[in-house]
Amino acid sequence: MQEKVVTTIGWWNGQSTLLKDLHRINAKLFSIVSMSDDWRTTWKLMRLFKRDLDLHFPPPWDLRRCLFSVSGSSYSSKFEHYFETVINHDVLIKDLTLKQIFWLVWVLENDDFMIYLDTFDNEFLNFVLPINDFIKGHKLWNILMWSLFYNLWKDYNRMMDFMSQLLEVRANIIPVTTDSAFIEAVLDNGDIIQTQDHISNVPDYKWKVKELRLMEESRNAKHNKDIDEAILTADYIVISTWDLFTSIISNLIIWEVKELLKKSNAKIIFIWNSTNKWWEAEWYGVMDFILKVEEYLWREVDYFIANDRKPDLTDEQERLFKENISVKWWDYIFLNDSDRDFLRQRWTKVIEEYLLDKRTLYKHNTLKLVKIIEGIIF
Repeated sequence: MQEKVVTTIGWWNGQSTLLKDLHRINAKLFSIVSMSDDWRTTWKLMRLFKRDLDLHFPPPWDLRRCLFSVSGSSYSSKFEHYFETVINHDVLIKDLTLKQIFWLVWVLENDDFMIYLDTFDNEFLNFVLPINDFIKGHKLWNILMWSLFYNLWKDYNRMMDFMSQLLEVRANIIPVTTDSAFIEAVLDNGDIIQTQDHISNVPDYKWKVKELRLMEESRNAKHNKDIDEAILTADYIVISTWDLFTSIISNLIIWEVKELLKKSNAKIIFIWNSTNKWWEAEWYGVMDFILKVEEYLWREVDYFIANDRKPDLTDEQERLFKENISVKWWDYIFLNDSDRDFLRQRWTKVIEEYLLDKRTLYKHNTLKLVKIIEGIIF
């Protein structure tokens, strides 16, 4: 029987967490990752890259999370431990080779991981990133990816291939674009909120988001050509959980992605969040989410997976739940009877189960999700 092809589309925890278990199913797996991130140290490095080298470097934040999630290396835990380390040394980036940077975060002198890196490819350890700024506060992983990009002919896909080999990645992790992809939200009152960070994390707007689009400087962003295979050969496309506009739709506003999805024969599986939160989608009900995603997909969802009930929470758990950045004083959301009737009348398969992970109170249990996805596919 021909191998099934499954492609996920998303960003941040929703996608990378799902991949940890999804990559174990008997299918060829692609993952398309949003590239609109512009916050924390990523944004600082992007500005430095443009200032010192006059180059745009697409944000590596979620790419690295996805690569960690599907790493098959026996050193995968060490990759994640060391590469996620924040460097605390006042040294200029341009004065250090990658090997010297690695040693800044090393804990164990007899750690065989460094020996592994040498035997894998000792040439890359001599790479230097000519950025005239201090390395303090940056993560090793970001510096590594940026140095690889700069020294491997400024080729983002070549850098990704290198990282995939280093981590022995068991899926195809694809940035949706390698061009500038900054986003803006148009509100119902006509106001415009610019950049992913402000849309998702700064609660200073009170009107409903009507539209997401690329900022003017990014309007010509082209899709990554590797996405052609990921979408056109897919049997199933999984829209993963997380924020509606900044995690999901930020992928779908790259024009060629919409065209490819329109041509694709894949079935669309949409997994939605268990909760809502203030600002980005505060006024949305479940059907609003579905219809908004379909507006950008240019087609209907074939399968809709949703959590069906609220957990029993103590007062302290309720407080922690409400204060979480991914919930922010909102609440659990569910399908109602009229939603179910509408979806069934148009032949969308609705799958409702108790999906929450007891450790987080709001995230889905990925083992449960993967079991449902396997049931759909096989």
